[in-house]
Order: sequence, then C-alpha cells, then structure tokens
Amino acid sequence: MLLEFNRGTMQRWFYERRNHANEYPNFVTPRKEEKISSRLSKSTRLEVQTITQTQYQVVGFDGFMGTVNFGKMSCLCRKFQFSRIPCKRVIVVARHMRLTNVNAWVHPFFQIDIYHAIYQEPINPLGNQSDWLHSPEGMVILPPPR
Repeated sequence: MLLEFNRGTMQRWFYERRNHANEYPNFVTPRKEEKISSRLSKSTRLEVQTITQTQYQVVGFDGFMGTVNFGKMSCLCRKFQFSRIPCKRVIVVARHMRLTNVNAWVHPFFQIDIYHAIYQEPINPLGNQSDWLHSPEGMVILPPPR
C-alpha cells in the first residue's frame, strides 16, 4: 500500500509539473524566477565601482558590500556560487555592464528546458500485483560490490 501511495503521489506530481512546464513561458524555472526577481529588486540601491574588466566592487548605501569576479564567476557573498543563480551583487554588476539578461548566469539545471526534460516521462501504474514476478522464497539479494 505504501509503495502504491508513493507511486500515485509521484504520478500526480509529475503530471502537474509537466503541465506547468508546458505552460510556463519564462527561461528559468518558476521558483528561481521568483528568487531572481526578489534579488533584482534588492539590487536597485547598490552601486558598482570597476576594479578590472572582470572584477567589480559593489557598494551599498551603508558602505562596502563585496566584490564580483566574472572571470571566476564568483561573488564575495558566495550565494552566486552556492545557489547557481545571480545574487543581487551580480545583478547590479550585469546592469552596470549594460547586460539586460541575467539568465546567462543561471545554471542550466534551473532552465526551463531541463525542467521539461525532468518531468517528461510519465509515472505509470504498477499493474495487478498478481502479475508481478516474484523471486523464489529464501533467495537473498546482496548489494552490489563496491
């Protein structure tokens, strides 16, 4: 019963997400789109000072906030490296560089085409339990060798 409950739940989730992905017009997944929008609004009060062609200092109204290095694809706050989506500092530097699309720095895993691919395959019913293949009684199945 537990296996069938889990299978049915996953079947429903995959169906809902597959339909949602087909209707979703944006470049990144819905949750990441929300996160980027939030960071975009937080970036409006920041200023950028160029250090080199790939390195920038980001300053807030209360002083120093950090550095962004596009050569290393890193930010001092490390949110960019960990979340794999642009933090508010990366967004303000992209705006400073006159780049209109911050989605270029979103990890491919969060892009909508990957979202489509993940939920593309359906979760099918297991069928009638009496039709399942059963192993002989007493047969021990060992884990794979290391």
